Amino acid sequence: MGGIAEIARLACNQTTHDSVHFTIAMSPPPATGRPRTCRACGKKFDYPVKGGAATRHHCEDCVVIPPEIRKTFERLNTRVGQLELQVRSLEAKIAAPAPAAGTK
Repeated sequence: MGGIAEIARLACNQTTHDSVHFTIAMSPPPATGRPRTCRACGKKFDYPVKGGAATRHHCEDCVVIPPEIRKTFERLNTRVGQLELQVRSLEAKIAAPAPAAGTK
């Protein structure tokens, strides 16, 4: 899932202020919550973490993305997950031995 996760990571690490782009580098807070998976980028994170900006459904990186864009990432992430499952299913069918001729 490098594609969407990478796009989401790049999008959420960029902040604009008076037409100046800069990257925010923050160290992650200590993990104390339950493991969650971000709906937008698929990243694993702990929630709740004291002082953390993460929500139940979005990691600290994606929570700063505007909701309209985050919703698009969620849809793309869901679709990519469906396609990955479909590919795995087709690979399993290909790898399964074909039934012998004449057997029912």
